[in-house]
Amino acid sequence: RVHTSRTYISGPLGPGFQAATETLGEYIGDVDTVDGRAILQPASWLGATVGYEFEREHYYDHQDDHRPAPFRVLTETGISQTAHAGFAAAQVALLDRRLQVSLSGRVQGFSLGTVALSATGVASVYDRVAVAPPPRALTGDFSAAYFVEASDTKVRAHVGNAYRAPGLYERFGGGFSSDPVSGLIIFTPYGDPRLEPDRYLSFDAGVDQ
Repeated sequence: RVHTSRTYISGPLGPGFQAATETLGEYIGDVDTVDGRAILQPASWLGATVGYEFEREHYYDHQDDHRPAPFRVLTETGISQTAHAGFAAAQVALLDRRLQVSLSGRVQGFSLGTVALSATGVASVYDRVAVAPPPRALTGDFSAAYFVEASDTKVRAHVGNAYRAPGLYERFGGGFSSDPVSGLIIFTPYGDPRLEPDRYLSFDAGVDQ
């Protein structure tokens, strides 16, 4: 479990950009992860790993500028999301272990749970955007190495892709700021519910002598 709790208070406590009223921003985030895996050795030349992972993410924030009605800005955001993943990997050693091959794959699916968005005194841009879970993640990795015994040379290559789903704060976060000239308090949505996941493709090759 990873738990994060932050509280920001700003207001008429000093010169400069401080707002005329006390603004409050509370942020709470939790990520719970549990997984199980089995490591198998069916043959001397073959090793395998299979597993399953469950992840639950929850994000909550509360924003209040404490201005008198009807100017008060008050927002609350509560989002939860779960993910299920299955993965497998194999390591193969052939030709008297001179040839080493590794192969792995992972599939992960996401689903949204609670979606509670409320806003008073400000139009929330999140109300105009359809909320959907991240797309399914399919990742894999392949590497191979061959050892030339006569010259003590190893030739190797690798290719793989990766995936990172955006955090709920990146999609739904928000907070207050104040205009240093006018002193007006501004609520800004930091996130973007439409944010796509990060996707990576990497490859490399080399010779060790």
